[in-house]
Amino acid sequence: MYFPYAPAKWLLVDLMNRTPLRTATRIHLILGRKRVEGVEIIHLGTGELETVACDAVVFTGDWVPEYEVARSGGLVMDRGTHGPQVDGQFRTSQPGVFAAGNLLRGAETAATSAMEGRRSAEYISEFLEGNAWPERRLPIEVDAPIAWVFPNSVSASDNLSSLKRLSFRVDEFYQKAAVQVRQGSQTLHTQTFRRLSPNETMHMNADWLAKLNLNGEAPKVILTGSRF
Repeated sequence: MYFPYAPAKWLLVDLMNRTPLRTATRIHLILGRKRVEGVEIIHLGTGELETVACDAVVFTGDWVPEYEVARSGGLVMDRGTHGPQVDGQFRTSQPGVFAAGNLLRGAETAATSAMEGRRSAEYISEFLEGNAWPERRLPIEVDAPIAWVFPNSVSASDNLSSLKRLSFRVDEFYQKAAVQVRQGSQTLHTQTFRRLSPNETMHMNADWLAKLNLNGEAPKVILTGSRF
């Protein structure tokens, strides 16, 4: 079962008070000879060293999608997700080619990938039955600290589709944040969030698609707020 960061922290750290959480730190040494006995960490704000006893160390990192086939096939790739650029119906830049799940961005949950596979299958069926491929599409751009947005392109039929929201992630912790969608000098959408955390997928409304000028500039998603 997948738990977003905030509920998991509340359950494991705040409520149960059994799992210590260290933020703004990095590992300096891994202690032990035949097996791990502990780690020495540095508190980045003060430089203080702390030894934490443990018997295992788990490493993780930024995941990227398996995009080699998509890239070699000439699909337009998104700089944020590193996967193929798709619109609200999972259509790539190549007519007849759809993409969904972990091909689009790194390490989504199995439930999310399965749901996208089911939804994309419906659009594939409509395409095979004669649904026209869009002639024009615009990429959706992002500014740091927003890492990526999904879908990351928009076409005319998206305005009339069942797309109700867009997903996004940030690279830094933010609080009292406002996410805006702008096209040129026009603000199409503003949505506030009490808190944003890295590696936690957030969602914003997609009703601004109806205001988008498909003959204009690429829309851009930006964020303002306070880091913490």
